[in-house]
Amino acid sequence: MSELYNANFFNSTLNKPMSVKKIESVISIKEIIALARHCGVIERSRIFDIVAFVCALVDFNDRGMLSSAKYTINNFRLNYYSKYAKEHISDKAFHNQLRKPEIVEFLEKLILRIYSYIGNDNPCSEHLELVKILSSVGITDVVPVDGSGFFVRLSCRKNFNCKTAGRKSTQRGVQKENAGIKVHMAFSNVNGTISHLSITEGTGSEREQVRADEYGEGMLNIKDRGYIDYNGEPLYADRSQFHLTRYRTNVQGTVIMAVDGETGESLDELIGKAPSCEIPDNIKSEYIDMLVKRISDSGNEVIARVVRVRNPDGEFSYYGTNLPMDKIPAKAVYLLYRCRWEGSELTFKALQSGDGMRTINSSLLDVIITFMLGNILTYSFKQLVATVAKRIAKSEVSFSILRIHTVLEATDALIKSFTNGVRSSIYRAIHKQLDRILESCTRKEASLRDKQTFKDLPTVVKTIDDLVNG
Repeated sequence: MSELYNANFFNSTLNKPMSVKKIESVISIKEIIALARHCGVIERSRIFDIVAFVCALVDFNDRGMLSSAKYTINNFRLNYYSKYAKEHISDKAFHNQLRKPEIVEFLEKLILRIYSYIGNDNPCSEHLELVKILSSVGITDVVPVDGSGFFVRLSCRKNFNCKTAGRKSTQRGVQKENAGIKVHMAFSNVNGTISHLSITEGTGSEREQVRADEYGEGMLNIKDRGYIDYNGEPLYADRSQFHLTRYRTNVQGTVIMAVDGETGESLDELIGKAPSCEIPDNIKSEYIDMLVKRISDSGNEVIARVVRVRNPDGEFSYYGTNLPMDKIPAKAVYLLYRCRWEGSELTFKALQSGDGMRTINSSLLDVIITFMLGNILTYSFKQLVATVAKRIAKSEVSFSILRIHTVLEATDALIKSFTNGVRSSIYRAIHKQLDRILESCTRKEASLRDKQTFKDLPTVVKTIDDLVNG
């Protein structure tokens, strides 16, 4: 079993320039019902209240610290009835609605509907500044990629065929194969949104996810070691795109040129050796910029740029890229990879801690995907609230992705205001909570340690600017 779900059509939408629309009826009752009918989720609204379902899904996932034991279909059903639904349906009928494949399509389209209002108005100004700095190279968006594995609940594993990595679980003295999925995401730093979502079996190949042909020109794709694909790297240059991948220590190829990444001094001692060879004692460079020759599986000779970075512990890390050496210095390459921390590492943390991303207690893939998309719906809704609040306040402060999703609470008043179809009620609800929203989302001063280790995005962007533009 390989790929179970793919929503890479997000890319074709987000990669095109979008005009920011006025907030009038973003996810109004009328639009939600029309969209649900179009997707075949409901035939008659009185059977299943799809508007109540949307509100309950955002509310349920907003409580990100809800324990896994309480993250159940039954608790969701209770939340749906206690706060939003007016009519009861049987438990069986309710569960049948959740397992409909059509509800997955409905949630996809609803998320895209919200994203269309966010447009290119990212509340995180540093991301926009970074792309502006890199525009001379032709970069139009920075897209970090990451993945995370999720176990299926023990009670559901016997009916779930997806294997996952790790040791087998022991239940009543008997070892059983773990079951689970792996979620792969790409994040558009320009839009502040998720641009790719795919789900594979827990042991699925990472390198097959988030391919170059899913994006347009100017994309800088930043990947970790699990996504290394030497043969796929030339595709980025062919499509006028860029990639930056952290390599393992056994980097393939032979060095044909090497220089000190800070002084430009030639390091001829490394020519003809492997990129991860032992460094002579006389070379003290923190950043070594290399051109490496390797042979592809098809037999073609490929020249690739590899940046070797000396870590504080004396060990080395390796970064492959096609960013031009004459415009993006070696240290800037390393710092661009650090931007992945904000774009993917913190976003996954935000999704899991603030937007409730985990597997629901079900052995049905459609139900699990429905609630995974529910997490993305909550994510996109909070992003929308932050974006609109910043427009209303005409604020120039920078918003933190992590704070938007872990500190900002999507209150009942905010959720309901976006579904009653009246523009004034949306602005009224945000105006009432504007100070709280701004306080919740505004980036706080980073610690000295985060600045020194380049985990603070403003510090990283400023340093890259100094390196690229002098």
